Amino acid sequence: MKKALSRLVAGLMAGVLCISLCPSPAKAASSVSVKTKYLYSGAAHAKYTNLAYYAEPVVADINKDGRDEVVSVSFAITVTDAQSGKTLWQVDSGKDRSTPYNSEPSAHYSGAWCSPVVKDIDGDGYVEIISTHKNLISVLDHNGYFKKGWPKYLEVDSFIRSLAVDDFDGDGTCEIVVGAGVNSEASVWVYDCYGVLFPHWPQLSPDQQDQAESYGIFANGISTGDIDGDGLPEIIAPTDNRCIQAFELDGSLIMADAETFGDSPWGSIRTYIDYGHEKTVAQRGWDTDQGKVDMKERLCMEFGHAGSVIDDLDGDGKNEVVVTGIVMDTNSISNAFWLDSLCMSVAVFNGDRTRYQNTEKGFDWTTIPTNLGARIKDCQNSGSSFVLPEPVTADLDGDGNKEILFNSFDGKLYCFSLDQTMKSFTLPATTSTIAEYAAQPTCVDINGDGKKEIIFGSWTDSITNPNHDTTSENTGVNGSLYILDSDLKLISRTQLPAEYPGYLGAYQTNGVKAAPAVKDVDGDGEYEVILNTSYRSVCAYDLVGSTIYDTPSPICAGIGPRTM
Repeated sequence: MKKALSRLVAGLMAGVLCISLCPSPAKAASSVSVKTKYLYSGAAHAKYTNLAYYAEPVVADINKDGRDEVVSVSFAITVTDAQSGKTLWQVDSGKDRSTPYNSEPSAHYSGAWCSPVVKDIDGDGYVEIISTHKNLISVLDHNGYFKKGWPKYLEVDSFIRSLAVDDFDGDGTCEIVVGAGVNSEASVWVYDCYGVLFPHWPQLSPDQQDQAESYGIFANGISTGDIDGDGLPEIIAPTDNRCIQAFELDGSLIMADAETFGDSPWGSIRTYIDYGHEKTVAQRGWDTDQGKVDMKERLCMEFGHAGSVIDDLDGDGKNEVVVTGIVMDTNSISNAFWLDSLCMSVAVFNGDRTRYQNTEKGFDWTTIPTNLGARIKDCQNSGSSFVLPEPVTADLDGDGNKEILFNSFDGKLYCFSLDQTMKSFTLPATTSTIAEYAAQPTCVDINGDGKKEIIFGSWTDSITNPNHDTTSENTGVNGSLYILDSDLKLISRTQLPAEYPGYLGAYQTNGVKAAPAVKDVDGDGEYEVILNTSYRSVCAYDLVGSTIYDTPSPICAGIGPRTM
């Protein structure tokens, strides 16, 4: 009797402990609602805000005070309190806090086309803020002052479009990789954490231009990761042609599989939709574009506005390389832009540049998908309509295999499973005159059910205006904050805040071109979404009813032992 009573008491105590420590059962994602937390955070002028391009906000405790900050970059570098939105400090691009902030446009060096990186690059125990503004690389300490050796200026009159930071040699300090939108083969630079340019950079260097094909980089497409199994990261850099560059830290070209491609580095292999033709061209070492009849010899992928991700997609311990691009016909070239594009798509490669297959699981990416939508705007000053298809990899459904998501110039967000099952979400604001585009998504399980939701912002552009600029974006239809479930079904859509009054009393349409940050910034156990908007600075939203806790484990589902 005493033993039975003891077991009963133990069971009840375990149940009480489990109830107190374990999260509540998962809620339906549809029960999560979006509530404005704060708007216009970091704005420092009554007439305008610093126009944000493709730079996502970064949420981190940069000064180790126990509270998260939001780092956002545009024409300025701004640090705000993540919980309240209060500005903590702000500097003009190209300057640090030793120069007082000036909100007038003339005080800024230039805007930022790619996301900042917040990371401890020199091993001092504090994070640095790395950002780029036109041809300038800025590295600030956590208090907003330049680190020794910075800033640096590339000797080009062009914008840096891509930034990556990683420790390539395992010495405990990080290197900084940038890619610029230049009309040149030399488009990638690598610096150490003290601002010293590494030998043999930029690439492609003149002594390697007969071995590979490179050109400018016009999207945030550089990625880093271990693709050859040596335990150290390599550099993947899609460039404005049909080739994907792959470099070691010393600038040497990474070779592709010799049996498949002959004596060819990654950067010499032109990416054709037809894999057989791609291998034939690589092995013979030459090709021509014009006058072809057979479509398998004409259709290719072009990577000027590409994104890339290095990730282990199927859990086998080996990284794959995911690259987005534009499918084009090599017979159609006009005014230096390949305007006759078919669609945006995605390719998956192994570390040796062969196309990804996992025969055991039935995954086969030797064929690049081409059944996606065409662009909805014929933009005369951009082959991509200024939509940068930035891929994201995430296991949405919890099956152990990752899905691939990317935004496209046809006004859709796409999701591919590794078996190439395709799903898509069409943004609803598109009409005969207005195009609505998705920005890069962020995938987070916001309700603890083991499946990830998809969170992203959007922006609009005029279809009837042949160019892309601030005028064409002034459509009168603001972008939105979207939340989709793991099947790409709409959970919620929240209109972004109204436009701000400009100098002449006119209003500019607001939108988002970069991925959101999703994190519990106030410690209430629920997620917040942080957006770096085009014309309303940083905006934050509470996801009411969300939970930061994972799916409850089986032992927490009951009240403890059931036997006595």
